[in-house]
Amino acid sequence: MRRKRAKYLLSNLLLAVFSASVGAAEVDPGDGQAKPDATTFVRIQRDDKNRPVTLETGIVSYIPADGTREGLAVDLIAAIHVGDQKYFEQLNELFKSYEVLLYELVAPAGVRPHPDQQRQPAIGLGTVQGGMSEMLELAFQLDEIDYTAANFVHADMTPAEFARSMENNGETMLSLVFQMIGHSIAAQSKNPQHGTDLNFLAALFSPNRALMLKRTMAEQMHDMDTIATLGGQNSTLVVQRNKKALDVLRREIGADHKKLGIFYGAAHLPDMEQRLVTEFQLKRDSQRWLPAWDMSTE
Repeated sequence: MRRKRAKYLLSNLLLAVFSASVGAAEVDPGDGQAKPDATTFVRIQRDDKNRPVTLETGIVSYIPADGTREGLAVDLIAAIHVGDQKYFEQLNELFKSYEVLLYELVAPAGVRPHPDQQRQPAIGLGTVQGGMSEMLELAFQLDEIDYTAANFVHADMTPAEFARSMENNGETMLSLVFQMIGHSIAAQSKNPQHGTDLNFLAALFSPNRALMLKRTMAEQMHDMDTIATLGGQNSTLVVQRNKKALDVLRREIGADHKKLGIFYGAAHLPDMEQRLVTEFQLKRDSQRWLPAWDMSTE
């Protein structure tokens, strides 16, 4: 029993770090437009001094590519697990507009997150990200999102499924941690001025610690855009969990639901988008942005 608890803690700790390390798009000061590459789900707005002033998450809508299945629309809603209070208020309001809202959380079937449960020491995800929210003076997703809403549907692995998939793939938590460290080192070597240990230490001792830490972490998110490749093309961390989520989506579409949202960590969404196009024959229709972190205050 103790060994199982340790595995669950470690898996959620890795997911916490992974979910906080997502690729972001650069936005040139003044033009407000992301670079025209593949779809991006998180972006940084900068001021005229090239400082990050806003971290934004995307909501991307997909509709049938062939014009059939009238009224069907699926939104991918990028999750940043700590954010401004207003950000989560806007998300809660947005979620009311969906017939079905699919959410991520490696947890036993039927579990509905609530703040008291997530503050228990055994829940690694809550412990790590809760501490992160306090350090950055941000709100914590599992405290702010109303997972009791009737339209919320769990669309992720159970801890047993997660562990079994890791074993079947020959994956270990330690190997993924080392891959993550390797990505971080490579990212810093490409952009040594962004997200370095020195910058992080300087932010920790800054009189405006929360603001400087947010700016440093925003840079790290931008630099670690290859994090979604951890584990390879069949990874448990991204691919297998995405497959589970889209199996749930397929079931809900089969139940004749038309307006559906998928609220998942941003690093999952490029692979998920590709599957919506190839497996569900959907096409991208539109994108909008929500400000998650305000970093403009000195």
